[in-house]
Amino acid sequence: PWRLLLALPALPALHLTRRRPHLRGAVSRYLVRVALLGVDLAHARRLAGELAAEFARTPQWLRQRCIDLAADHLRAGDRVVVVTATAAEVARPLLDAVGLGDAELRASSLSPARGGTRLSPHNYGRRKLDSLQGVSRPWHVMYSDSAADLPVLQETQEVVLVAPSPGLVATVRAACAPAIPVRTIV
Repeated sequence: PWRLLLALPALPALHLTRRRPHLRGAVSRYLVRVALLGVDLAHARRLAGELAAEFARTPQWLRQRCIDLAADHLRAGDRVVVVTATAAEVARPLLDAVGLGDAELRASSLSPARGGTRLSPHNYGRRKLDSLQGVSRPWHVMYSDSAADLPVLQETQEVVLVAPSPGLVATVRAACAPAIPVRTIV
């Protein structure tokens, strides 16, 4: 209950920043930090596993088309690397549950912190590009739903935006070189 009091002021900001990823990220990070306050690492990991299981059981929370495309890439022998700001403790069991266990994962990590647990490092924005060190280039295609991924999108040969707003499409097209095709899927 006390965490809710800390989170309440940020909830309207979360809605108001839905089209401004550079601001939305800060609000989202704040809410995650609040959610992890007072939660020890072992408990946070248990909660992460429960959250992954709930996502896997709730198909409307997932983009089945994206899961199918990633599975197609794996079956074709492509190297699939999932790069996410989500904690690995959520992302790995979720990937396993939806049949993408062979995909590599570059994710945030839950770490002990004063007053609870935190994401460290938080694999967000430019850090996603850093997390891909060691993955040989060229990167053929990247699927994304956020302008926060621009540092990586600008380095790939093709961009596929997932359920994007018109503003996101315009932002990504403006930021990427003209030679980089930008497609959309729903």
